[in-house]
Amino acid sequence: MENQNAGTPGQPPTPPQPVVPQQAPAGSDDTKGLGTIALICSIAGIFVRSVDIIGLVLGIIGLNKAKKYQQETGMQASGRGLSLAAVIISSISIGLGFILLVIILIAYGALFFAQ
Repeated sequence: MENQNAGTPGQPPTPPQPVVPQQAPAGSDDTKGLGTIALICSIAGIFVRSVDIIGLVLGIIGLNKAKKYQQETGMQASGRGLSLAAVIISSISIGLGFILLVIILIAYGALFFAQ
């Protein structure tokens, strides 16, 4: 049996070559978790006011991270769709909340000042 690490006669054996681990792309795709949390907050914000604002902020942060990840790696981030859905749902929820507030204030004013 022949030693594969044996060098030329009189020379020490050559050391084995190190194994280079595969490296991940430049940025890590951590947008999926952020998008999921943003979507959950957005849906919960329909029922609990002020949580939709958290969903909107997290959704915008998730979209920005997805855009940065795509620019660095050339691949689309996995959480982009979740973040986009969170921004849309939060925006609609906040808008409907303001419309409802205006309707309530108008109705209250009509009842209060009608006397």
